[in-house]
Amino acid sequence: MKNLMKLLPVAGAVLLFLSCATGFIDYNDLPGTEDLHRLTRLENAHNLNGLFPRQVFIKTPTQSFNSYYQFQIYGGKIYYKGLDGDEPSEWMLLKNRGLPENFFDLGFKKPGYITEISADANQLVAMSDEGVFYHIMFTSGMTYSAFTWFHKKGWPVKTELKADSTIEGMRGWAMGRRGEEILWYEDANGNQHHYGTMGIETSYILQRNGQEIRFADNGLPSDFSHNILGPERGSFIAEALSASGSTVFLINSLGEMYTRLVDLDTIGSDPMFFKYTYDGSYRDSRPGTDYGTNFNRWALPAEGWKRQPPIDLRGAAEITTSITVLQNGRGNGARELRVAGTDEAGRRGYYSKMINAPLWSFTEAPLELDTAVFIDKFDYEAASVSRAEGTARGISPDRNFSGVIRYNGKRLNDFRLRLEGFNLYEGPARLVISEGENILEAELHHVEMWNYLKRRSPGRDGTAKLFIVSIILPELAGLDLDPDFIDKIDEIFGHMNGVYFAMKADAAENYMIVSASDEQYGRLEMVFSGEGLPSGLPAAIVRSISLIS
Repeated sequence: MKNLMKLLPVAGAVLLFLSCATGFIDYNDLPGTEDLHRLTRLENAHNLNGLFPRQVFIKTPTQSFNSYYQFQIYGGKIYYKGLDGDEPSEWMLLKNRGLPENFFDLGFKKPGYITEISADANQLVAMSDEGVFYHIMFTSGMTYSAFTWFHKKGWPVKTELKADSTIEGMRGWAMGRRGEEILWYEDANGNQHHYGTMGIETSYILQRNGQEIRFADNGLPSDFSHNILGPERGSFIAEALSASGSTVFLINSLGEMYTRLVDLDTIGSDPMFFKYTYDGSYRDSRPGTDYGTNFNRWALPAEGWKRQPPIDLRGAAEITTSITVLQNGRGNGARELRVAGTDEAGRRGYYSKMINAPLWSFTEAPLELDTAVFIDKFDYEAASVSRAEGTARGISPDRNFSGVIRYNGKRLNDFRLRLEGFNLYEGPARLVISEGENILEAELHHVEMWNYLKRRSPGRDGTAKLFIVSIILPELAGLDLDPDFIDKIDEIFGHMNGVYFAMKADAAENYMIVSASDEQYGRLEMVFSGEGLPSGLPAAIVRSISLIS
């Protein structure tokens, strides 16, 4: 009762009545008074749906839902409730204590309290006061049991996934799971791929600058060292991020929105389990309900960002940066987008549409928008002008490099290379090869290589980032170029044209070293560099880069 009295000034008499009437709130073993007041203030700021609402419509750091339950953080503990009247019909502590614990794991690290949550499909992820990410599934699978908490994840060794300095000051995070609920993924060629047996779970982090997205994956070492290139070559500054079924939903301060289905598998970084192809004509007619489609070839390059149509705001209509994407069926298109706001009459609720639909509709809902961030009404006809002036846009991390080429140990001095639009997060870039008046443009596709060690910020912390590299040449026949130049291009690159994993690369923000070795076709090395090389580079890399000067 003592703790309850200390909560009254913050939670209010309404909460007191609600707790006495239902008996679902446990005030035992709560954090200390100072932490509790701070927690309650933060939690109230995110309780967009109201405290212990009848239904969670918009996901926030303290309120979420998946395909089975709804969730609410209160006093650093997790409460849950069924969907659409399912059991439990009233809010109650998850697993009786509301905190992650596993009595069968002697090394389980218990949290002090929970600060944020994210839910999707059959899973809930909770972040603790120490920044540790805890996971619980609500169905059983090959490697997990229902209603069992675990605090370690990853492969080949399960370790703690923790919010460290690499994601300090993040604007937001969300977890998306692509598994049996969605059943299949459809690639850029229209081929459907069954989810397999375990699915993929990805936690996405929107960094402090709003431009960089990092992610962790249940099949990778437990860190946030992997990146996704944001919209508009990374220049788009997002205010908020939501995720579901590997689909990421972003909104900026102007109300402009983008979506993308993206995870480790779809971007081409998982050759251990999947086959990939850059052949745009490849088709597999089998439906995604066929388990065997999990093993057909996945088309690359993966889909890019899709700009979503604007919400028509008239009268008193306004929108906020509180957004949600949720999975509600099978395949890529089974995603609903929601944006909290008011309609033209000023009624509270949210705008929604299916991800591929052209128009938004409004649903009235008892949302508490007092603490939500409203977006100034925006003239979308002037969007191009705003972008040109840099509004809600930052500097793209794209870089242009000069380069040289060595073939079978010999530098080809007459060849000049230029790599335009190289990005350390994702490809592609444009490779320009010239010899005198002859100029040929090709595509250089680089996807991050699967790595088995925990890392922090490869390419930016003194270690190299590793890539799988493929080259796509234009049709050489009929080009108005010197035949000898064409023959050299064909000799060096022809056998690897459009071949996945034809080359590998070490790269950082200011260099990229691409190499390939083939018993039949010989050794190839391309060295690209910009200005201002980072210090502490390995001697072999310094020697390679010195070729350019």
